[in-house]
Amino acid sequence: MAASVQMRPARPSPSSPNGGPGRRSSGSAVLEELYQKRGPTGVTSTSTSHEATVSYLSEHGAAEAKLAAKVYMFDELGTADLLSHKQEMELGYKIQQLVAMELIRDQLEVALRRQPTDSEWAEACGYTREHRELFRAAYTDCLHAKHAMVSSNMRLVIAVAKRYGRMGVPLSDLVQEGSLGLIRAAEKYDPAKGFKFSTYAAWWIQQAIFKAIAYHSRTIRLPVHVHNLLYSVRRARKNLTLELGRAPTEGELASRVGVPLERLRKYLRASRSTISTEIPSASSGFNPQDQVLGDTLVARDMVAPEDSAEMGLFRKRLEEVMLALPEEERRVVTLRFGLEDGKSRSLAEIASASRCSKDWVRRTESRAMRKLRAPQHQQR
Repeated sequence: MAASVQMRPARPSPSSPNGGPGRRSSGSAVLEELYQKRGPTGVTSTSTSHEATVSYLSEHGAAEAKLAAKVYMFDELGTADLLSHKQEMELGYKIQQLVAMELIRDQLEVALRRQPTDSEWAEACGYTREHRELFRAAYTDCLHAKHAMVSSNMRLVIAVAKRYGRMGVPLSDLVQEGSLGLIRAAEKYDPAKGFKFSTYAAWWIQQAIFKAIAYHSRTIRLPVHVHNLLYSVRRARKNLTLELGRAPTEGELASRVGVPLERLRKYLRASRSTISTEIPSASSGFNPQDQVLGDTLVARDMVAPEDSAEMGLFRKRLEEVMLALPEEERRVVTLRFGLEDGKSRSLAEIASASRCSKDWVRRTESRAMRKLRAPQHQQR
């Protein structure tokens, strides 16, 4: 099969301000090689571009070739001509026909429990066996319409992706995910409603990019609705800073985005970035053989082994002494000092829970404390 071709004017080589050859980056270098492969007519073949890429990979590092491929990709995405509203409507009707054909094919596959033949598919779409070639031509025409609609609106994908290029996902990945949203928009577009395709497609592109950011921008994934809220918070913080001339408080941010303050704080805590504890610590001079960051971290809520052992012995001794008290005295002491749940209670609270007077609770506590001190005096 002949290689696919694409007509495009030859690209001039970069030059310095004084007219001489300028300094080119590694990415632009491979671009120049690819443009030179076009020849004087400006025709680029897919096979030739592939050969140039493979040649560059063998001669240079993979990182430089990856950068060059990204630059070349963005350069090629802007070659398709923009569509008029009339052209969008014509393509939209053909894409609707394509979606209907593919839906019939999927239904046939379920009913027959196998892949339908072209003849079966054509008959299900209303074509006779004699007009099977017309069906193939119509299907191919619809496929070309879908390709034209998508390729002509890739500029919109890049424009939307650039807004979120600093949210933890490479721009090339955002463009790829946004293109999936563009394809979905082309399949769902209804030209009969009269609005422009770009207006409809922008929402689908944005949703696809948001989903990619939610799934791939963080080590610990957050739900999509949390990412959407955090984006609104960042936008509100920027606007409030311009309005107030200072950094807004959390309460002002919560009021602007319309969420409770506690929920905002919860989401802000969850959005904190994570780092690896295996990276070299600053004090080690970034020597891999020296200590890592995890060696310098101390858990503040961690109890030392000797303290834990001492606390265990103390609680065991306390339980033994408490068993010597009557039940009512043991209950008053337990509630008073929070021995079970860690929450100490006042005399009034204990009296209300026990349905007794505060004076009775005070006397019971004093009597129990005298008994608890007695073993210590005996040991002395």
